[in-house]
Amino acid sequence: VVAGIAALVLVMLLTVGQLVGGVSAGVAASQQDSGACATTEVVPEQGQAWLNEAASSSGLPPNFLARVISRESDWRPDLFAMDSNGGTWGLFQINRAEWARLNPASVGISGTPIGITDPMLHARLGGVLMKQNYETAQRLQAANPRAAYAQIDPLEAAVIIHNAGQGALMRYPNIPAITRDYA
Repeated sequence: VVAGIAALVLVMLLTVGQLVGGVSAGVAASQQDSGACATTEVVPEQGQAWLNEAASSSGLPPNFLARVISRESDWRPDLFAMDSNGGTWGLFQINRAEWARLNPASVGISGTPIGITDPMLHARLGGVLMKQNYETAQRLQAANPRAAYAQIDPLEAAVIIHNAGQGALMRYPNIPAITRDYA
């Protein structure tokens, strides 16, 4: 019954979105039934190409990536948020140091890093970053199978790394409240 109501609500939202001007181009399909991909994510029309790019560059489930993008930037490629790292930009809210590592052309640039608000480039490199976080999580979990963080979905572990760093994952479940809410 709950699943039926949820499906009906989703269809209604998609219909209203299309009537109001194409709010949603589609729904990223879940590749898993539980964990970090348990629900579907409504993808704005302009975001479908970005999501495809991120999924192609990462090999990660599109629904997972859609949820990260939605949570990080609400699908706004120009979004900037000040933080302790000097700020984060774009769809995946990547900080300056990570962006410089992913896109060396932006090293030494003051102001907005080169390419960080270009949605296609950001989606591609954001996908690469999320894949790296996922692979780091898997390596840590395999090396420490009795650790608390080894018991969680590697996609959830990747999100913790993305949000708060590898050190935060290693302290799991003692992670910042904002990271716990995020994951």
